[in-house]
Amino acid sequence: MFKISASSEYALLLVKFLSENPGIHTLEKLSENTGIPLPMLRKVAAKLEKSGILTSKKGRTGGVSSCRENVSVKDVLVAAGENLSIALCSGKGCSSSSNCSIAPVIKNLQRGFESILSITRL
Repeated sequence: MFKISASSEYALLLVKFLSENPGIHTLEKLSENTGIPLPMLRKVAAKLEKSGILTSKKGRTGGVSSCRENVSVKDVLVAAGENLSIALCSGKGCSSSSNCSIAPVIKNLQRGFESILSITRL
């Protein structure tokens, strides 16, 4: 079931900071400015870069920057590896969803939740 992990919270903080402060930032400075521990920041930045939300530049003048505008909360959470299921039967974990009377309600709530995450921008 959905609960934002520390890693995902850090990913949201990082993307929000970069969207408000354009340009290339070193991981050390980002750690100082956001309060994200440097080892965790490295992991989070790597996931976001792999998903195309961030870009990185190596070398003495290197760092990371945002490469996409209007990134949604859902984009960041998915990139961070979050399971967005709000209940067991909203994912593939429920074997009795075919005869469950609340499965359609849960699926409708899941669609609404994901829609809100998709339209909420950082």
